[in-house]
Amino acid sequence: MSTNFRELLFTPERRAKAEAWQKTLRERLGANLPKHQAEITYVLGVSRERMCVRQILALEQEPEAGSVQGHERMMFLMNQLAEGLAMQARFREAAELTRSQPHREEYLRKAEALEARGQDCRCPIEMTMPSAFDAKGVTLPARIKCEVIFDGEFLVTLSHCQFCGGLLAATQ
Repeated sequence: MSTNFRELLFTPERRAKAEAWQKTLRERLGANLPKHQAEITYVLGVSRERMCVRQILALEQEPEAGSVQGHERMMFLMNQLAEGLAMQARFREAAELTRSQPHREEYLRKAEALEARGQDCRCPIEMTMPSAFDAKGVTLPARIKCEVIFDGEFLVTLSHCQFCGGLLAATQ
């Protein structure tokens, strides 16, 4: 007698345990659990911000805060704080805190895109690429969806324009 994988996985005991765990999560976190990865990232960003602020305050109280190691730890924590702010779509604040120039530039690009949310570049929406199989070519979208972020209110899609290289933000 062979037992398939589904029968092993979905036994009544496992179902009861999963339902109990879901009930516990609903009681702890509420009925409206985040449904999108961007919302979960936002919550993790809030948690990281709180953790980094506490660690920075604790580091400032230590006697070795002025040493080279203390300075390096502080720079690391500032970068972590900037990353937590970026996870919350607070890109301007993140750009001010980070010590990494590439990250600063990326945060500023995203901040500018969010501030100009809904504005579109003047480039065509589609582009036609030559094809070896079709004389008319292949039509492709000119904007590539690169990231979805949650700014605390809305899910925002960031798209990259293939023509001008701009970053565009649109509310979903």
